[in-house]
Formats: sequence, structure tokens, C-alpha cells
Amino acid sequence: MTVFEIEPRTALAAAKTASKRSLTVLNPAPAIYLKPEELDGIYAITPNESEIKIMAGLSPDSQVDIATLAKNFSKHVKVVAVTLGERGVLVIADGKERLIPALNVNPIDTTGAGDAWNAAFSIFLAEGNDPFYSAEMANRAAAFLVSRKRGKPDLVDNLPYRNEI
Repeated sequence: MTVFEIEPRTALAAAKTASKRSLTVLNPAPAIYLKPEELDGIYAITPNESEIKIMAGLSPDSQVDIATLAKNFSKHVKVVAVTLGERGVLVIADGKERLIPALNVNPIDTTGAGDAWNAAFSIFLAEGNDPFYSAEMANRAAAFLVSRKRGKPDLVDNLPYRNEI
């Protein structure tokens, strides 16, 4: 898994190189404009709804159909998972489209929810699970994190263990 918190072209090159030997997940945050074909060879992308708009060259507040944007990118990657916050995640994979609903929780602190989601999604995919199940488990991991009273200062120390999701 890689992110655009390093130079985006470096992250893309790393993901494409890694894809020759393993499954690759790109979390395009912070987002930049990308031609969909620039993602060829990457297994999965995990933008949020603002990021997929930016990737398509649109303003983050544009009123567009997220599924249409996701389908366009899905022509170049095997899995598109657009996180939609409290509405869940839209997953397009293997020609199927499914909205995986978020769990209903009382959030205490949403810091790191996307990181927890991406980590869990990547782990479950790497273990050979299908993208829809992987997204369900990632939703659980993020829900657990945001609803947990955090007793430790470091985010990593507050991430859920498998048996907690």
C-alpha cells in the first residue's frame, strides 16, 4: 500500500513496480489529477469522494455521480473502493458494484479512520479475501477506532486487533 503523502509520481512508480510481484493498493491522498490509464497495473485504489473528484479533474465540491467516476477508473484497476464516511464505501470489482454500509456508531474521535480503513482493507485483500468482504472488515476496523475512547497518545496504539473487529 502506498499513498500520495510522498511525491505522487514516486508513489505511482513504486505501486506499479510492486504490482509485478504482489497486490498493490493506492490510497491517493492527498489527491491529484490523474488520467485513469496512469493507474494501469495497480490492483486497487481507495479514494474518498473528494479525492476521486480531484483525480478526475473536478472540484471537490462538484455535484457529480461518484459511481460514474469510479466506473471510469475501474477500467484501469481491478478494484475501486470509494470511502463515503458515514454512508459507507462504494466498491466496484469484477464488474460488480456494491455499497457496503458503514456501521452505526457514536464517534468519539475520527482521527485516523481512513488510515485504519486502508490498513484493514489492504490486509484482508492480501490474505486473499474478495474486495467486498475486505471492505466490510475495513468498515468494522474504522468504526471500532472512531468509537473507542483512546487511552494512548499514538494512533497506532489505538488501532483494533483482528479479534476486536
